[in-house]
Amino acid sequence: MAKTFKQCSPECDVFRCVQRSLTFQGRKAYCKFADDICTGGTCNFASCAKSKLFPKGVCGQTIRRKTSDYVEPEATKEPQIRLRGKILRRFRSDEIM
Repeated sequence: MAKTFKQCSPECDVFRCVQRSLTFQGRKAYCKFADDICTGGTCNFASCAKSKLFPKGVCGQTIRRKTSDYVEPEATKEPQIRLRGKILRRFRSDEIM
């Protein structure tokens, strides 16, 4: 299973050009500042409105976090409460737990 990440593209809704020079000519994104076709996330002036643009132009919205289902057995134990005297008589044993 190869890990291929999606590159940030100018067609994305949250893609921003810091120079404000991004225009669309037909279906192609055009950079007026460089006077060439927009390179997307690899451009020095590329930005993301959601701050999800990673180095080398990788879109952070396509990456999912790894989560672990492992729970330590010590974390599931309930704390033991010790009561004495009158306080112990006030509560039933099932109310304490």
